Amino acid sequence: MSHPDPDRELQQALEKRQKNIHELNRILWVVLPTLALLISMIVANYNIWSTLFSFIVLSTAFILVGIKQKNLSLVLVLTLIYCLIDNYLSYQYQLNSSGLKRQLLMLLFITIIGLGRNFADRAMLNKT
Repeated sequence: MSHPDPDRELQQALEKRQKNIHELNRILWVVLPTLALLISMIVANYNIWSTLFSFIVLSTAFILVGIKQKNLSLVLVLTLIYCLIDNYLSYQYQLNSSGLKRQLLMLLFITIIGLGRNFADRAMLNKT
């Protein structure tokens, strides 16, 4: 009667988890920049530079918190600084509250992506 090797079971579980993480990362490399493009069209101020840089900041933030799993609060602070600078420059050196409210929606979506990554990992693990 042979007993299952606990080290072998643990190794198989870790390999399965790494495979699931790799598969999820491949999916997110496509989905997150596409989602960032769509959201940046909604939240950007009414000029092309705001739209372009909102896309760059948002896609970078999504990749940092969604794929690289970096510190969410640091990414939120950097995005908030970008929103303030962009709002200030887009409205001729004054802050516009309606434009700023619209841009601060980026923080909500970044938070959803950052917190949702853990749930996606668990869902992928339960799937297989």
